[in-house]
Amino acid sequence: MLKKNCFIYLLLIYVVMFNALFPENARSIGLGNADTALSDDKAVLSKNPASLGNISRSSISSDYFLFYPLLDQTETSSINFNIIQPFNFIIINSALKITWTHFIINNIFQKNDISISCGVKFKFIQIGAALDFYTQKYILSDDSNPLFANGPAKSFFSLSGGIIINTITNLNIGFSAINITMPDTGMVNVNKLPVEYNAGISYNAPALSI
Repeated sequence: MLKKNCFIYLLLIYVVMFNALFPENARSIGLGNADTALSDDKAVLSKNPASLGNISRSSISSDYFLFYPLLDQTETSSINFNIIQPFNFIIINSALKITWTHFIINNIFQKNDISISCGVKFKFIQIGAALDFYTQKYILSDDSNPLFANGPAKSFFSLSGGIIINTITNLNIGFSAINITMPDTGMVNVNKLPVEYNAGISYNAPALSI
C-alpha cells in the first residue's frame, strides 16, 4: 500500500511539472516565447488572452486525455471544454472564451478550472484579460493527516492580462502577465503562485507568388 501511494504521489509531481515546463501544442514548442505575440491562434490564449481580439469565428471544442493508459496502478485523466464567441462592433473586434477543465489522479486528487477570457482589438492594438477560478481537492481515506488540518479542499482565483501591438510592418509585439493576483494554493502553509511574465515578437510574412 505504501509503495502504491508513493508511486501515485510521484506521478502527481511529474504531471504537474510536465504541464508547467512544456507548452500545450507543437506550434508553441517550435516558436518558443514568440507565441505571446501571435494575434490569431486560439491555442496560445492561455499565454496571452489578447489573442482573442483577432478571433472572428465561433467555435466549440472538447477533448479527453488519458495519461499512461498502460499502467494499472493509476488512472490519470483530463477533460477540457471550450466555447469561443466573437462580438464585432463598428471598428472594434472582440471575443469571449469560456473554458472548463477537469483533472483527476486515481480518485485521490482532482482539480477543476473555470476560466472566462475576453479580448478586444482596436486598430493597432489588442488587449485581453482572463479570470480563472480553481478548486482542488484531495480524496482522503484518513482524515487525521496533519497536512490537511484545514480541510482537503482549496479554492482560489487568478487574474491574467496581456497586450499585442500590431505594427504597420507586419511585426507583432506581445506582452502578458499570468497569475497577477498571486493566488495562495497552499493547503497548510502559504504557497503563492509567482507572476509569470511573457514577451515575444512575431512577423507575419506576406504571401509569396511564384
